[in-house]
Amino acid sequence: MARFISKSLTVKFVVYFILIAVIPIGIVGYLSFYASRDSLLTSYSDKLLATGEDRKNGLIELLEEAMLDLKFLTQIHGVDNVFDFVAARSEKDMIVSREGNKAETELRKKIEVELETTLAAWQRIYGQHNGYRDVLLVSPDGHVVYTLKRESDFAEDLKNGALKDSGLGRVWNRVMKTGKPAFADFAQYQPSSAPTAFAAAPHMAANGKIDGLLIVKLGTEGVNRVFSQAQGLGKTAEAYVVGQDRFMRSNSRFEKSSTILKKKIETEGVKAALEGKSEVRIIEDYRGERVLSFFTPVGIKQNADLGADFDWVMLVEIDESEVMEPVRNLAMKIMGAAALIALAVAIVAFFAAKTITKPVIALSGQMAKASNGDLSIEIPGRDRDDELGVLAKSVHLMLSNLRSQVGKVLEAANVVSTASSEISATAAQVVASTSKTTSAVAESATTAAEVKQSAQVAGEKAKEVAQSAHEAVQTSTNGKKATDDTVSKMSLIRDQMESIGETVVRLSEHSQAIEDIIASVQDIADQSNLLAVNASIEAARAGDHGKGFAVVAHEIKTLADQSKHSTEQVRGILEDTRKWVSAVVMATEQGSKAVAAGVQQAEIAGGAIQTLATGVQGWAQTASMVDASSQQQAAGAEQVSLAMSNIDQAMQQVLAGVSQLETAARRLEDMSKLLSELLSGYKLTA
Repeated sequence: MARFISKSLTVKFVVYFILIAVIPIGIVGYLSFYASRDSLLTSYSDKLLATGEDRKNGLIELLEEAMLDLKFLTQIHGVDNVFDFVAARSEKDMIVSREGNKAETELRKKIEVELETTLAAWQRIYGQHNGYRDVLLVSPDGHVVYTLKRESDFAEDLKNGALKDSGLGRVWNRVMKTGKPAFADFAQYQPSSAPTAFAAAPHMAANGKIDGLLIVKLGTEGVNRVFSQAQGLGKTAEAYVVGQDRFMRSNSRFEKSSTILKKKIETEGVKAALEGKSEVRIIEDYRGERVLSFFTPVGIKQNADLGADFDWVMLVEIDESEVMEPVRNLAMKIMGAAALIALAVAIVAFFAAKTITKPVIALSGQMAKASNGDLSIEIPGRDRDDELGVLAKSVHLMLSNLRSQVGKVLEAANVVSTASSEISATAAQVVASTSKTTSAVAESATTAAEVKQSAQVAGEKAKEVAQSAHEAVQTSTNGKKATDDTVSKMSLIRDQMESIGETVVRLSEHSQAIEDIIASVQDIADQSNLLAVNASIEAARAGDHGKGFAVVAHEIKTLADQSKHSTEQVRGILEDTRKWVSAVVMATEQGSKAVAAGVQQAEIAGGAIQTLATGVQGWAQTASMVDASSQQQAAGAEQVSLAMSNIDQAMQQVLAGVSQLETAARRLEDMSKLLSELLSGYKLTA
């Protein structure tokens, strides 16, 4: 129900209008209900109080009237004669008279007839109205000397007999003790077989002493008469009286049989009244019904004229349902009126709500289409001048702006999708190219490392060649010096022929040493040539980075070839020198004939050695240059290797960055496609 109300604006309007109409009625009805309830409770409380006081006064009057009637009886002549007759005779005489004394019997009969006539008339006048059942005359010693009804209590001894604890015995005993009238509460009385109360009054003799008691048996008729009707209160009203033993002393109007001394009342009102409280309030009665009850003590004990040693409580009650019936009728009328008003308001509110909700429903229908993506709708109600017109215009403006924005976003999404596709493709190409470049850089780094190692080896070999070249220069210098000494001293050959042999031998030894040096130089040249070839190969593998190294390798090869050519020349010269030495040896044998030829050959040898020294000096310088170049080549190869490693790392980073760029471009492309799909659901034109 609540969900239905929350979904329907028309229903909400109707409900709100009904609430606006019904709530004031409800408040007024509520106030009227409780005001009427309080007024009724007050009115009925006053009635209960008045009725209760009336019943209580009636009950007290009943008892007081019984006492007055007794006092009146004690003054009647016939009653006086009876008591005089009783006082003049002993108990024994009374018994004899009852047993057959003729004179006494006749006198007694005469007195009884006179008394019976008097009491019968009295009972006929007063007894039926007040519930007097019997009249008894009791002697001071407790014997019942006369009863009008002749029940079994006649001639009973109230002092020591079976009835001493009965109501009759108690009231006789109380009067004899106090000398005043007394009243005994209702109790079951066996001689009468009914609940009976007793009212007793003393008969005073001329000497002021009690010469007898006049006792009246009271039935329940008088009490029931007082409490039988609660006139003017209602159908369920009831007044009843309860004794201290909490048994009823009057009949219940709701019971068919007698409830006197049979029904015990344990209600809250009885308990409070027995405690001396008087109050009007709503309680639960002995039937279990909620009643408006007035309860109060009767005050019998406090009435000195009655001489009672007990008290009763009185309750006057009426059902709460009967008291509240006018209020309920009023409530029903108010609810009926509220229902009619609510119905009328609902009808008016329904049609009024329709005039308001119809454009709202139309607007909500169009907005539902807009929520499904149709932005080409037209908003109704823009021509209205009220708040709904303002709302329709605002919604129309909002949809116009939304159409424009969605169109722009859709175009931007298409552009982003295209651009992201191109970026993704380009990134893929860059990734592929970067991968290849990275592989090439890795290979170049490996080659650079190999070139670096070869350059280190070439440098070491160049150092060895340079060292050998320096040794060859030193040897050539020594040879030149020896040749110069030979030439300078050839003029002394003739004088030193004896030393020619030693000189020739020494020359032969030097020639052999030169031969060894030439062999070493030849080996170095061959190795340099091989090294140059290897360097050329590595330079070719290094590409553009190895061009400078290739030039150096070519120069090394050229120098190696020149060194080889020079060593071959030196070898030829040394070969000639050996021949010449051999000739010198042979010439030495010939003596001075060969001195001139020896000088000439020495000069030739000196020139050749000079030439050799000059060549070896140049070759040594070239070897030094090769060594320096090899060191530079090694340093360059080291730098190339380090640079290629850095390039390789940079390319790896570039490759990772480009891969991320490609991934981001693909995600951007996917998102732009998703955005395009989402926006494609919007209809921008009719």
